[in-house]
Amino acid sequence: MLARMSAASDPLARLIAERRFAEAEALCRARLQTDPADAAALGALLPQLMGRGELLQARVLAESAVKADGGHRDLLLMLGQVRARMRDFASARSAFAEAAALNQGDWIALLFLADSAQATGDAEAALSARVQALLRAEREGALAPQARLPAQLQTQLQRAIAIVQEARALHLDAALAPLRQDRDARTLVRVDAALDALVGRTARAQSHPLQHPTLLCVPDLQPRPWFDRDAFPELFEALAGIERSADEIRQELLALLDDEDGVEPYIDMPERAPAAPIWRELNRSPRWRTYHFHRHGAEITAHRARCPRTAAALDALPLIRIPDHAPEAMFSLLAPNTAIPAHTGVMNGRLTVHLPLIVPANCGALKVGGEARGWEEGRCIVFDDSFVHEAWNHSERLRAVLIFDLWHPQLAEIERAYLTSLITALGEFNRRHGADDEASA
Repeated sequence: MLARMSAASDPLARLIAERRFAEAEALCRARLQTDPADAAALGALLPQLMGRGELLQARVLAESAVKADGGHRDLLLMLGQVRARMRDFASARSAFAEAAALNQGDWIALLFLADSAQATGDAEAALSARVQALLRAEREGALAPQARLPAQLQTQLQRAIAIVQEARALHLDAALAPLRQDRDARTLVRVDAALDALVGRTARAQSHPLQHPTLLCVPDLQPRPWFDRDAFPELFEALAGIERSADEIRQELLALLDDEDGVEPYIDMPERAPAAPIWRELNRSPRWRTYHFHRHGAEITAHRARCPRTAAALDALPLIRIPDHAPEAMFSLLAPNTAIPAHTGVMNGRLTVHLPLIVPANCGALKVGGEARGWEEGRCIVFDDSFVHEAWNHSERLRAVLIFDLWHPQLAEIERAYLTSLITALGEFNRRHGADDEASA
């Protein structure tokens, strides 16, 4: 994708629009004599030279432009494309890598880098570049159906999507193969279906219009936003111990609030992250804060030592345990007159539990799947966070709850083991290729 001119008043742009190509080429050469790094002139001239097979002259002009400018992204892209056209893929890769390094959000440079790395036989580097390019393109909205992109970029994006999906599928299939051995295939039907949808082999099933897990959807789990005591007595029996410890946990929380050491914003994400627009008001804000006991599966030793009764109560629970991902357990502190916007969690195979600790009068509610419920201090509430949910504190005092995750009770042990291996393997794939870990959202 060579540089394009956007100013209709530019004489060069006008000549090209009028298809006066000989005059446009003469003007380009004149401008490059004055300024070898004139990106618009070079971008207009190079296609003419390359179309006539004058590749050496095109390369000389592109290299002169890069040398004169000292690091212009568009000039580097043009140089890389000329080198690639000459089948000097190693040098093209170098130019594209330099362009990509200038801007961490530059997915276009990464796509070209991936193609040149592939051409040099470095399939692993090519895959990593494509994984990162797709992540950045998503952040820029380039993967949205309404995105308008040049045909060449559309082709490169679609090729990258297909290659990444295939590579991810192969990685996950290999990781899950041991679990499939000597198993009755019927026990894995729905978790296999979740995998197939994740890697694009099938369309994702939707069981409820307000249920939208961002990553993984296990079909045939009853679409229930709220889990009540009378319907799931065994679930709440497992929670009875931590409810009995609520007063002691609250005392540890109140002591913690005296200095707030270790308390941090609940939302802390890059401004260009896909979900950043939803969280703009609360991103890195003190209005919604957290104090972690487990984060991405790791124990926060100092925090647990400061709140030993809380740590002990959590340890007695059947928390989800997935290496580098779960459990997640924390105090959630919502400031007065603060609302948490509607959002969804990563998968429908887990349940989220709130143990309310500080609930002011007329505080507000948690709304899940269209139904709002309030909090009652010391009594757990359980919901499926893959449903659209939001919360608000309309009072003048702090609202505080302890949050942790459990497996969905309708998942069999083999299904839980399968999902554990799947999520672990997906995290390994993402980290290997320098991408965000989707399953940790």
